[in-house]
Amino acid sequence: MNDVIEPIKQPEPTPETPAPTELTDQAADLNRMKMEGFFGVQNPNGQESQYISELSRMLGVGQRDIVDVLWDIKQTEHRIGTPPLGMSRLQHLYNYIKINSQITSLEKERDLYAN
Repeated sequence: MNDVIEPIKQPEPTPETPAPTELTDQAADLNRMKMEGFFGVQNPNGQESQYISELSRMLGVGQRDIVDVLWDIKQTEHRIGTPPLGMSRLQHLYNYIKINSQITSLEKERDLYAN
C-alpha cells in the first residue's frame, strides 16, 4: 500500500485592489495628527507643519506603521539627547535626520567612485 501525499494546489493570486484615496487621505491625516501629538504641537505653524511633513516623508510614514515610526523617533531622540535652549524637540530631530540623510546620500555617491 503506497501512501502518496498530493501537493495542495495554491489558489491563484488575485490582483490587489488599491485603497480608495479617501481612506488613504484619512490615514495620512490620522498619522499627521499622531505625529503632532507626539511632539506636543497643538496648532502647527508653517515651519512646524513643514518639519512634520518632511519627517513623515524621510521616515516613511506611509509605508510603515506609525507606531514603529514613533518608536524610531523616540530611540533617535534618546541617542541625540536634549535639544539646546530655544530649540524644540521637533526642530532638533528634524535637523538631525536631515543632516543624517544628506550624509547617507553623499556616502552613496562617494562609494560610486570607489568601485
